[in-house]
Amino acid sequence: MKTLETYLTDAERAGVIDHRLRMQRGPDGKIRFYIHPVDVDGETLDFEVQGNSLHEVFELAAGEVVEFDGLATKADIDALSDKVDGLMALIPAQDRRGP
Repeated sequence: MKTLETYLTDAERAGVIDHRLRMQRGPDGKIRFYIHPVDVDGETLDFEVQGNSLHEVFELAAGEVVEFDGLATKADIDALSDKVDGLMALIPAQDRRGP
């Protein structure tokens, strides 16, 4: 997670001082905005506004895997899937249930 301060500092180091800020309403009606450098390629950060505080907004595309403490990573799921496939190969086809 990058802070707004780090975003601006990194952009300044790259010679970018002009940014576009676009306000929008989230699905819950809360005020959000995103910030992006003007007329150059660069990062875009999304924030939700609560009073004078900013909270980064995380939006995931369908099928995207994100790692959080206590949850499985894509590598964990792939490894488990390989183990299940290996075990399924040991069971005779006529004894298997499901697809």
